[in-house]
Amino acid sequence: MKTFYLIKERSIKGLNPLIFILIALFSGNVSSAQDQYTMEWHKEEDTQLSNWTFSCVDPLFQECQKIRLDSEDNVIVAGTSLENGSYDFLLLKYSNTGELLWKQLLDISNGSDDRITGIFIDNSDNIIIAGISETSQFLSKSIIIKLDETGNILWESNYSDQYSKSFPSKVIADSSGNVFIAGVIDNGGFFHQAFFVCKFDANGNFIWDSIYAPEESTAYRGITLKIIDNTIVSLGLVFKFFPLDRRIVLLKHTQEGNLLYSKETSFDGERNNYSGSSHIDDAGNSYIGLFGNFKVIKYDPLGNEQWQFEVPTNLPDNVTADEVHDIITDTNGNVYITGRHYGENYNDPTEYTNGDLQVNKISSEGNSIYSYRYNNTGANTYDGGNKMFLGDNGYLAIGGSSGEIEGESRYLAIVLDESGEAFDIIREEAPGNDNEITSLVMDHDLNFYVTGIGSLKALTQKYLFTGTLGTGHFSENRSKIKVYPNPFSNQFQIETKGISGMAEFILYNSNGSIVYRKSFENIPELTIDAQSFSSGFYFYRLSHGEIVEYGKLVKK
Repeated sequence: MKTFYLIKERSIKGLNPLIFILIALFSGNVSSAQDQYTMEWHKEEDTQLSNWTFSCVDPLFQECQKIRLDSEDNVIVAGTSLENGSYDFLLLKYSNTGELLWKQLLDISNGSDDRITGIFIDNSDNIIIAGISETSQFLSKSIIIKLDETGNILWESNYSDQYSKSFPSKVIADSSGNVFIAGVIDNGGFFHQAFFVCKFDANGNFIWDSIYAPEESTAYRGITLKIIDNTIVSLGLVFKFFPLDRRIVLLKHTQEGNLLYSKETSFDGERNNYSGSSHIDDAGNSYIGLFGNFKVIKYDPLGNEQWQFEVPTNLPDNVTADEVHDIITDTNGNVYITGRHYGENYNDPTEYTNGDLQVNKISSEGNSIYSYRYNNTGANTYDGGNKMFLGDNGYLAIGGSSGEIEGESRYLAIVLDESGEAFDIIREEAPGNDNEITSLVMDHDLNFYVTGIGSLKALTQKYLFTGTLGTGHFSENRSKIKVYPNPFSNQFQIETKGISGMAEFILYNSNGSIVYRKSFENIPELTIDAQSFSSGFYFYRLSHGEIVEYGKLVKK
């Protein structure tokens, strides 16, 4: 992959600058990711995390450690702890520099089990969490809690006291502070489950709920929801075994709780089960990932199937193992999926692996854009992706785990560039056994943050971007720049506030011709008008003092 160097000004006099730019950009083994990230801090919270934290694929029964950023890039971690002997809600807030600002351990049920299933950060940096609280061995209720940015509880509400069990799977809030939840009501077994959507106002008062379960002896599960044009769009699943039938269900409600639309659509389920991954994009299209085959299905805003995308496998019919763990989309409607995939060598003892991390980028029409696969040892060990986050410049961060021959696993984070090549691969030798990233997030400077579990501890880390779009590989007393966005459209910016004195920026096209040149002094940011530039690759050279920095840009 790309390697970038600092080259003294005097070393390129009299030679074609583009030659040195290309050497700097592409020297070394282009198939190997380089060190573009550095761990800035690592925090362990000895909270005796639940083993259930490992599974992020079924919000009905297992919670997942989650990480979010507020407006100041402070880090909020939510999960479940066994610190007090029973499962309790756990919330941690760190500053961007890794200082623990506060910790909340919430025993809602007074000694029974409480598990967080969802978190949402609103426009005022308030934290809204949802979870399950057991009221007895066979009864539970959905809990919703709102905290301010300092960790103080503003209100606590619950849903479904009149039902035997309820499980919230997704929580969101609108710009007015109203809170919406989708989930499952269980009134006595798998075949008596109902899909619910409910609303609370900004003060935690229950406003309305809607229960969807039109058929008897059928399981209905609410899995996610989104607010689109003031309409509450929710996605659920339907399971029926006699006869076998698996369906998605799409519901649309008004803000007042009136059902505007419902649609059920079957998907082929002879081998495939829902993997726990789902998504609704900004246009109202919905997606589900499958377990059995590495497959994602897209539905239009009316719930009609649009396409299926599958990565083929050689698994025999009696082995069900490939699965999609996460689905996200970008503003152009492209779809990204990750999970584990066994590949073509399942029956080959010399090539057999226990699943590899697989990433695919798919166009809005269902065509492959790129495919990326990670296999650490090539032996019978597991590598898998759990969660993804798409950065501002099209770079994709994936978090998961990577297995050892001895059976242990390590934190695994991979950042792919816009073409699907590995920009950096981080396989962290964190303390303890069975380390796994269960959630990650990226800020606007391409730094990323991960959380997960290792030896029953909450492990949270920040990785500082030190690559070509950021600060470069030089010490803190040297100047720093940032060029963004990349790829760019009509303009791009050069953040130069770390530079003092005279500097010069030169932009070359792929033929080595200069298309832009500017000298400046003590200007914190430059905006380059690129409307007249043709689409394609460009290379820049920024010199200040004795330091020369190079990078590649792409015009869409």
